[in-house]
Amino acid sequence: WITGGNPYTNGDPHIKTVEGIKYDFQAAGEFVLMRDDDLEIQARHTPVQTDAPLGPNGYTGITSCVSLNTAFAMRVGTHRITYQPNIIGRPDPSGLQLRVDGKLVQMGARGISLATDGRIMPTSAPGGVQIEATGGSVIIITPGWWERYQVWYLNIDTRKVRATMGLMGAIIPGNWLPALPNGNMMGPMPVSVTQRYKDLYDVFGKAWRVNDSTSLFDYAPGTSTQTFLLSI
Repeated sequence: WITGGNPYTNGDPHIKTVEGIKYDFQAAGEFVLMRDDDLEIQARHTPVQTDAPLGPNGYTGITSCVSLNTAFAMRVGTHRITYQPNIIGRPDPSGLQLRVDGKLVQMGARGISLATDGRIMPTSAPGGVQIEATGGSVIIITPGWWERYQVWYLNIDTRKVRATMGLMGAIIPGNWLPALPNGNMMGPMPVSVTQRYKDLYDVFGKAWRVNDSTSLFDYAPGTSTQTFLLSI
């Protein structure tokens, strides 16, 4: 199967996998987007109350309520990077917070060096962040502020990332979704839309949801991965 593509997840999570399959993943919680031995990318999905659900997705055929990518976390080499709203939880339209290894940092025009693990650079988009890892991998985070719902959402694009596991991972021929973390396959797409929903969210999604021991995010005191399983 294809590796080294340019998978992404945009907004109300529209996901493109390594080989170009596009599907929606409207869930609540924090999930692994891509993972290998040297790099891991995670995203937080937060539900929002829109006027109506999204229509059937062209790939899965599933109709669902809307979630947004609202926070980003990444492990690259020896470093942990997060880009997320103010961790105290109050909506802050002034911008997102960038942390490296748990420490809040300010990024100037020259960016931030990660020594042998790469660097973090600003992009031309307002609040945009580009992470360049050794080996040529590039991850670009472009934020947007949704005034109506008072929430930040993120578009996360990747280039030359060799990781092939996770929500944006490789789909092996004969399967309709990427593999589970243990390597087991999801098999062909079920005929029943109800079964597709159960497989996507109750099996595949739960398998790739992070827990307190695997999360890369930063949290305010008294909060954890469990905090973000519920709608705000």
